[in-house]
Amino acid sequence: MTDLGSASTVTVTDNQGSAPQSTATTGILTFGPFANNTGVVITVANDDDANCSLANPALTREFCQDFVVDCSVLQSYELLL
Repeated sequence: MTDLGSASTVTVTDNQGSAPQSTATTGILTFGPFANNTGVVITVANDDDANCSLANPALTREFCQDFVVDCSVLQSYELLL
């Protein structure tokens, strides 16, 4: 959460039944874990104005890769996001 706009607090929910999280400050909120291929919709609602909310399109990940790093061997990785 990088900006609350004009809200004094917001409530963040998902469509998977996680507990709602309210915040009055910017920062990181964590939801999950979720099974692969689960369409997760995150909704942010302004607690001061019921007409003001924002929901993302469904987020999903087809699969998660496991990376094993052998620390005894010098390796270099570049992560592209």
